[in-house]
Order: sequence, then C-alpha cells, then structure tokens
Amino acid sequence: MMQWEALFQQQILRRALNYYQTGHVKKFNRNRHRLTAVVQGVRDYQVTIVEYAGGVSAMTCTCSYASSDRHCKHMAAVLYFADHTVSVGHKFGGKSSENYQAELFEGFADADTGEWRSKFIQNLQTFTVSQCEMLAGKDMLAIDPSPLFTPLSDLPMLFKACEWLVSKRLPRMVTTDQQQMSFDILTYIYLKLCYTGFDQTKLIDECGRLLSQLLTHSDGHIRRQAFRWLFVYSLALPIKYSWQFENVLFYSDTFSNPYFLNQKLALIDHKIDNLKASHHEMRFQIETTTIEWTYYRVRVMKKLKLTPSAAQGFCIHHRDDPVVSDYFIDNCREQNDLRRAVEYCHAGIQVAAARDDYVIMNYTYSQLVSLYQACGTVAEYRQILLEAVTKCDAVNSNWYVQLRQQYLPADWPDVRRKISAGLPRQSDFEWDDTKNVFVKPYILALQQEVKTALTPESQLFLTEKLRCFQEYQGSTGVQVAYWLWQNWYRRYPERKVLMDAIDEWIVQKIEK
Repeated sequence: MMQWEALFQQQILRRALNYYQTGHVKKFNRNRHRLTAVVQGVRDYQVTIVEYAGGVSAMTCTCSYASSDRHCKHMAAVLYFADHTVSVGHKFGGKSSENYQAELFEGFADADTGEWRSKFIQNLQTFTVSQCEMLAGKDMLAIDPSPLFTPLSDLPMLFKACEWLVSKRLPRMVTTDQQQMSFDILTYIYLKLCYTGFDQTKLIDECGRLLSQLLTHSDGHIRRQAFRWLFVYSLALPIKYSWQFENVLFYSDTFSNPYFLNQKLALIDHKIDNLKASHHEMRFQIETTTIEWTYYRVRVMKKLKLTPSAAQGFCIHHRDDPVVSDYFIDNCREQNDLRRAVEYCHAGIQVAAARDDYVIMNYTYSQLVSLYQACGTVAEYRQILLEAVTKCDAVNSNWYVQLRQQYLPADWPDVRRKISAGLPRQSDFEWDDTKNVFVKPYILALQQEVKTALTPESQLFLTEKLRCFQEYQGSTGVQVAYWLWQNWYRRYPERKVLMDAIDEWIVQKIEK
C-alpha cells in the first residue's frame, strides 16, 4: 500500500475521507503510475498524482490551497479512492492453466499428478473470479460468502499439495511481485481447509502467518482486498478459524487509516450483536468472545480519537466493563469534558444501585473520586468522598482515610457524625454456636459497657478490652471485633475517644 497518509495533516485526512465516502471523486483514471481524477468541491478540481516505488513522488491540484505547494484534501480523497477501488474479474493476469501448473508446482516431485493439478488450477481460477466479484460489493455487512464454501476432499492429493504450496512455494511468492497470486492462493487454501472436516490446524495457522507477512509487503489494491476478505470472514467463519483475522485487524497497524478504522467499528458492532443473539451451547465461549470484541472496539476508538459524544452510546451500553468505562473517563479528561464524565459515572451508580451490584458501584465511585481529586474543587472532592464512604459502606477504605485528611482535627468529629448518619443499617451478627460459644458472653458484656461509656477513661478502657479480645481470640476475635467497631461507629459517633481509636484502627488495617 502506498505510504501516503504521513504526507497529510490529520484534519486534512478526515475531510478527504468524507469527500471520498460521499462520492466527490469523479472521472478517476489510473494509467500505469499516474492517477488522475476530478474532485467536486466549491467547483471541480483537477488532481494528478504520480506513484513511484510504492509511494507518491508528485501531486498537483487546481485548488487554491495546493497552489502554495501544500497537500490538500482533494489529493488525499483521490488516494483514498485509489486504495479502496477493487477491480473485478481478476484472472491471474490472463495466464493459462498450463502455465500456472508449471509455475506453481515446479519442483513438486510426486508422479502421476497431472490430472488433479489441472482440476486444482481450474478450481482455483473459478474461486478467484467469484471471490473478486464478491469482495467488490459495497456493503461488506451484506456480503454472503457461503457460495465459496465448497469442500475439496474429493480431489486427490489435496492436503499434500496445500502443504507443499504453503511450505515451499508461497513463502517466496509473498515477498515478490506475485502478491495477487499469493493472496488468491492463500485465501483459497485457508477456506477450503476450514471446510474439509479434517483437523488441519497447523496448515491453517501457517496460512494465517503468511497472510500477515503478505500484508507487510503489499500495495493498496491487495490491502484493500485483504481488509474486505478479513472483514467478511470474521463474521462468516466459526470462532476457531476467525480468531487469527482479529489479530491482523486489531493488533497490527496494517489497517490504520480513518477509512479502515471506521469500517472496523461497523464490523465490531455487527459481530457483538451476532454474538449476543447466538444460541451456541458454549455460553462461556460466547461471553468471553464478546468481551474480546468489546476490547477491540476500545482500541479502534482510541486510534480514531473519537470525541466523548461520539463514543458515549457504546460506552453507556457497556458501562459495566471496567475497560470501557476507564476509556470513556480518560477520553473525557483528555477532552476537558468533566461534566460528561461525572454524568456518566452518576448514571452508572444509579443503574448499579438498582441492581444491587456493589462491585460496579464501588468501581464507579473510584472513578468519580479520581475525577474530582484531579479536576474538581475541594468541596466537590470532599462531597464525593463522603458519598462514596456512606453509599458503599466503606468506612474501612482508603476513601475514609482520604476524607479524614481533608479536615482539621477539630472539624473531623462533625464529619464523622455525618458518615454515621448516612451509613446503611448493619445486619445482626450471626453467631456460630460451635465457634463462638465461649466468647459470646464476653461480647454481650462489651455491648452493654459501650452504652454507658460516657467518659474518656471508660471509652479508652473499652477499646483496650476490644484490642485484647482481637489479639487473643484468633480469627473469631478478628471477625467479632470488626463487626463491633462497625456497630459502634454507627451507633455512638459522639464517643470521641472511642471513635478516635476506631479511626486509628482503620488506618492501621489499611496500611497493612
């Protein structure tokens, strides 16, 4: 593919892509290494581009922007058109079947293979024409590739021939000027092996590796074909055969210009919809595959640098996924759109609360706390910390410590009373007669003492009793002590010495 995108500014590329997609490029012509076209704008502009050694050597346009030796959107629109125009009817450059037999199977030593070679080549040529016509369809989501799913198990020597081509012939072809032939043979072998009914995993994997190698050496025409092929078969093939396509589409920079990225979004949304509607018996596999495609979309949105408003619909629909919600919050922060990020988090909290999903609620409050800590006022930061502690019943959390650090010691008791009033009611302690029979009377006595512990001395003495109990009663002591201090925090916020001791207990617990 011509490496021309770096010649243009990003805003020029976005405008050019829109020009190309809305049909402004007219009278396109390619004559050897020379491209000419008319691009409709305020008026018609004549564009001429000269290609050389896989790149662009010269460009001219009759618009005023290009008159100062600048690269304009009309030039880029023509290059998009050139890259994304697929010619129909490719027939191996007009070579005969006999020539292809000699070229492809030179050095293949097996005797008595002339008849099946001829059938193999004829089938390959028929497949190539059909596939080229199929890939020329404008709406890739509407393409039905099923007519190409024809098994070849009836042809003698099929697996042996495919293995020989993949191991001996194609590795040399993909790095030469035989790119079109390499693409046709690779896709042919890949699809046929997928539908033989036999386990050909190693051979299929090698085809996928060679296809990736081909794309690193290919021109715009082959890359366009390959992208459409990967797009169509990512939807059509079973998951075990299509996962390699996902790696090529989403984990490499092969298809990274705005046109390809926008097409990927359409592919991902369609794939996710299909997965959710699937009745496949292996639900776990469907769910994990859906998550993977969701992450692909996040990668594409990052590369496209979508605005928060453009990404919001998808992110709302998938707000329960931390990767998606983190992406949206980070995107809003980069775009200085704090209001949208805050609204997104509050809406997520309401949904989580309605479902009693405290895992999502905790995570979303963490995002809000981080937002206000970095971008909000002191009052907003304090308020969201208070809300997070009370709504999530998180007195034993870092939020509590952060909130405490926001106030002077003289002001903290009033805040502590607000927290106590806002916390949900604590459930009763569940006694286990086999483990707690010896400590139950002691705990009940502590519960009576706390009611009358009005003086600082009595409160201090009470905290010492609780500490000793925790240290000498093992796991039972820790469990009961934890429940007790939560209970006391809710019921007796005015016991200053007791509450101060609990504060220190919380800090020590978090530091550990």
